[in-house]
Amino acid sequence: MPPKEINLEEDIAQLEARMADVRPTGSQFSQAEILRAYAVQLHLKQLARLLRASRVETSQAIGEAQK
Repeated sequence: MPPKEINLEEDIAQLEARMADVRPTGSQFSQAEILRAYAVQLHLKQLARLLRASRVETSQAIGEAQK
């Protein structure tokens, strides 16, 4: 179970909202900065997917061990 102060899904949604706000004004940022922000966003999504998968796997393993 993740710590209560960490909510990856909410954090990712907030990051996506911020990125949507920045896109129209992206001309004031360098291409490298924009690409770096997208890379961080993709890594956060991947982490969230991996955490979800590990929770499912752990739940299944616990269920099988209890049988």
